[in-house]
Amino acid sequence: MSNWCDQLYALGFNKEKKEDGSARYRLESCNATKSLWTQIVVIPVNYCWQVTYSRSETQVGIWKEHSIVKKINVCVHSSPLKMIEEINEEKEKKTNFLRRYS
Repeated sequence: MSNWCDQLYALGFNKEKKEDGSARYRLESCNATKSLWTQIVVIPVNYCWQVTYSRSETQVGIWKEHSIVKKINVCVHSSPLKMIEEINEEKEKKTNFLRRYS
């Protein structure tokens, strides 16, 4: 296992294997009121990494609750050091009232 995999595991990511043999690393936040991103997904693609940050919120409809994606950012990194650095910064971001409108 490579160094960047170990660092993702240390940050709390879980590895998911797909049927086609590809892998992805997922980090889900249990508390959407305290962290800006509710899900961070890292997908290795050749010698790069695609990092997807998404924020989901629960909205109440007439008949049931719906989980709606409100914000999504996708970044591609060629350096694992920069990727881990960015993930640490994004993971520390907290939600607040003013951030909703940015």
